[in-house]
Amino acid sequence: MESEARARYVHAAVDGRNVKKGEDTSIPIPRSDSGVEELLQELEEDRQRVDEVDIQELEREIDEAVYDLFDLTEDEREVIEEYLEVF
Repeated sequence: MESEARARYVHAAVDGRNVKKGEDTSIPIPRSDSGVEELLQELEEDRQRVDEVDIQELEREIDEAVYDLFDLTEDEREVIEEYLEVF
């Protein structure tokens, strides 16, 4: 079980990484099996939280915060929204 958990940990650590030929990379691995299991559990919880996030709603909230930050009028906001729809 120990080596299986460590293998899952290493797989999760390198999953999605881009490494160029000849490039060194370092993957810190906890010394204890419980540390490995704890990190794998936290990763799973993080993945679940990300899956629950409505990205479009989050983007709308960010847009509104930026518009407010720059004190944009409704007309200015509409111009930006129309531009973003094109691109």
